[in-house]
This record gives sequence, structure tokens and C-alpha cells, in this order.
Amino acid sequence: MVLRWPSVSEVTTVLVAMMFGRAVWQASRVFAVFDRAVVRTGAALDLVPLGKGAAPWLTRFSWRPLTAAPMVQAVTVMAIVVSGAVSLTSLVERIQAHVPFATSAFVAAVPASPQALLAGSVAVGTSGDVVFADVSKGNIQRLRVRLPLESARAVDHISVLANSAQMASAAVAFPDASDVAFAPNGDVYVADAKNHRICRIDRVTGKITTIAGDGSAGFDGDGGQAAQAALDSPVALAVAPNGNVYVADTGNNRIRVLNAATGIITTVAGGGAHVNGSVGDGGPARQATLERPSGIAVSPGGDLYISDTGHRLVRHVDSRTGMITTIAGDGVASVGNDDSVAVREHLTEPTGLAIVPFGSGMVLYVADQGASAVRLIRPDGTISTLTTGKRFVRPSRLAYHPLGWLIVKDASVDGLTAVRLPVRARFELAARRRAAPRKAT
Repeated sequence: MVLRWPSVSEVTTVLVAMMFGRAVWQASRVFAVFDRAVVRTGAALDLVPLGKGAAPWLTRFSWRPLTAAPMVQAVTVMAIVVSGAVSLTSLVERIQAHVPFATSAFVAAVPASPQALLAGSVAVGTSGDVVFADVSKGNIQRLRVRLPLESARAVDHISVLANSAQMASAAVAFPDASDVAFAPNGDVYVADAKNHRICRIDRVTGKITTIAGDGSAGFDGDGGQAAQAALDSPVALAVAPNGNVYVADTGNNRIRVLNAATGIITTVAGGGAHVNGSVGDGGPARQATLERPSGIAVSPGGDLYISDTGHRLVRHVDSRTGMITTIAGDGVASVGNDDSVAVREHLTEPTGLAIVPFGSGMVLYVADQGASAVRLIRPDGTISTLTTGKRFVRPSRLAYHPLGWLIVKDASVDGLTAVRLPVRARFELAARRRAAPRKAT
């Protein structure tokens, strides 16, 4: 078990080392003075010295102190030694993990089969359960991560995501799942791009129900029941705190929302035409232009974040005004620089998104599939690359675990990678609905 105490630092380690050294030095002086005193006293009283058969150290040390003072000294020295060991452990942990905004982090790889590397997804629920769409097996697994999830044993704990050793329920057959997300009650939503629909899997029975899309590729049905509307290759989805389901209707270049209470579907972003090369920044989101959007995330406040993959941009829709702006990318397909203004840097193929809390704000993580990197957009509008002990291979989906882990799905032989972020905070993207208070009887 690795101890991580915020109060233990490099300064504490130095102080403990100094205290320990001083204690040893003082103890040696005391023994030297005592030894000289014994010799002088023996000479004055004409006492016979100890013979050669007795070990000299046995005459100076006793494993059972006869007075309280030696006992207190022994306990103090032991406490100093233990404190030094704990302090050094904590220092190593901090050196390993402490980088602002998680530009560097500890990595635990999760084995996955090669057939699952080009599709599939991962999501984390409010309870900490993980749902994994494994295309190689043609199913969706709901897994429960064992605790504690700490860096010293990360490989052991994270590996259960791939080998299903801690399955929370039976796997549900579902080939070609493009994305998954948790409903507030624990049900699982699935983006079935191949069949142009969005499905819901009951968390208890495993029953699959189509909630949006009639199975045909097209665009219609806005303002009507979602199950009767036409979608075109929806590849991503996200659940808002109020339970509404946002869908990246990729083939139609739109973001649509399914009202959880009424079942009505509407367009919230995209559908506009290019005007003098503009993509609609600064105007209503419904009049903006999107091109193959393939990743979405919803903040706790209801703001919408979109990976505008074809335009190589990350867009933001304000939930209060409905206005859309670009927050990252300049439209050029290239590998960007770090620690610079996000809207002036390049992205190649932004896909999956994940929102991670940071202080009173948040950090937005972006899977830049074409650059084989995960980028992060800070609250101050700057962008950097997440650096780890391994190189990602075309990362496509991201999910944040409330224990402080970013789970990355990519096309490497590892398949899933859990990255422990230095800044740990608990927060829920799809918050549980509060139960109505019971009346007193």
C-alpha cells in the first residue's frame, strides 16, 4: 500500500534525516562518555576488568532496558526510522505522479484482443462501474473495479477490465458498438452506428430496446418521437446531468438530443451551411457547420463539447445561450505544439472527449486519433499533450473514473490503458437523480 500524505514533502524528508543523524551522533557520544566513566570508576575502586570471554557490546547494551529513559529513547529512534521510511515512500510517489494538469502520469496497461482495437468503447458510471464494448467478442461487459485503485497495484486492478474477472453482470451480446454511456439509473446506452440507431440495455434484465433511429440511414424526425426518426451512422453519445441523451449523428453532421422525459428528438448543433468559409463560430449552434462529429461530452452545468472531427476542431455550445465557439484547433491537420493557446494549435483527428475536474474548473481531454495522442485543454485555454510511459496508438475513446483515473481506449496491443491523474477529485458527469423526500407518517 502506498501512502500519499499531502503534508509529507521533500522538506520533511530532509528534516527527518537530520533528526535521525543527530540522534545517532548524540547516542554515540553518550556511550563514549559512559564508557570512559566506567573505566575511571573501575580504576579508582581497583575493580577487576571483564575477561576476554565476554563480548564488550553485551556489557553496554541490554535488550530489556532497566529504566524508563532508555525505553523512551528506543521508541523515539524507532519512530524516527519509520517516519523517514514513510516520508521517502511519499516522496517517491510524488515524484512519480506530480505534474500540473496531468501532463505526465502513471500508466497501467490492460490487455485486449487485436480484433477489438478498431472499434468499441468504454464508459464509467457514477457508482464506479465500467462498461466495456468489446468488439472482438461481440458483447458489452459491465465490470466492477476492485479497490483500492492505487498506483502500486494498478496493473493488477486495472487488468480486470479486459479479462472480466470482476464482472458485475452477465455480458450482453452486441456486435459493432461504436460508443457506450451510462444512464442515471445504471442502464447502458449504446451507439449502434452500423444499424443507425441508439439502444438502451436494461441493467437488470439485459434487454435491448431501441430508443432512437428507425434503422434507416437518413435525416428526419426532428420534433417527433426519437424511435421513429432517421439517423445516419451515429458514432458517439453522452448523457447530461438531467438524463437527456446527446447523439453525434455523424452522417448528418449534426448533434441531436433525446429528451429523456418525452422521448422527443431535436437538433442542437450543426446543419448549417458554410458561409465564406465560416463554420458558424459566435452564432447559434443550430446554424453552425459540423463535419463528421465523432465525440461529445456534457459538463455538469449542461454545456456541450463536440469533437468536430472533419474540421479538426473542438467546439463548445453554451447551455444558456445556445451559442457555439471553437475552443481548440485551427483547422490544420498536423501535430500541434504544447503549452500554447489551444485555438491556435493543430489537431489531426479529434474523437473521444472526457471532462475531468480541476479545482473549481475542469480540464477537457481530447483523443487526437490521427496524431496518436491525448491532448488536454486547460481552464486558461492552453493545450498540451498527455505524456505517459507508453505511446498511444490512434486513441478513440476516453472515460474518467471518479477515483482519479483516465481510461484510454486505443488501437495498441494493450487496448485499454488506465492513466492515474495527479489531481484526484470526485465528480459525476451524469448525476444521479435525487429521490423525492418521503412524507412523514
